[in-house]
Amino acid sequence: MPTMDWEKEGNAKIVYPEGTYRVKINKFERTESFKKKTPQVKWSAEIVTPAEHVGRPITEYTPLTDASLWRLAKFIQACGVDTSELKKMDTSAPIFDAVLGTCVGREVAWILVEQTTDGGGLRNDITEYRLLPDQEMIQPVLADNIAWDE
Repeated sequence: MPTMDWEKEGNAKIVYPEGTYRVKINKFERTESFKKKTPQVKWSAEIVTPAEHVGRPITEYTPLTDASLWRLAKFIQACGVDTSELKKMDTSAPIFDAVLGTCVGREVAWILVEQTTDGGGLRNDITEYRLLPDQEMIQPVLADNIAWDE
């Protein structure tokens, strides 16, 4: 008899067709990657367009490593958050979470492609984030009592 691996079989992800998806960011949380335990930000979103996928969930992960911070910066800026006035900050500081939180409720365009997994299945990769031309840029929502270097 086969053994059921719930972690593997019970967590099937939806694979969307390749294309540009307008998504609304619903929340973020700090997590770790499954295999290497690398710190990352998990972005939970819902699809706004195309119409046939409206309201369906979609998730993106942005690693919190020196080599990947450029990608997270692009993500935040594509959410319409003006980062031009921000100073250097520790990614573990509360003020950094405040910057991430500014993305919640914002909409952004994600470019999705299909990739084949090592096991031969399909998954989506988000290859690019794009600022939406109809969304105003906003300043990060930062509390006055949060220090830059905490």
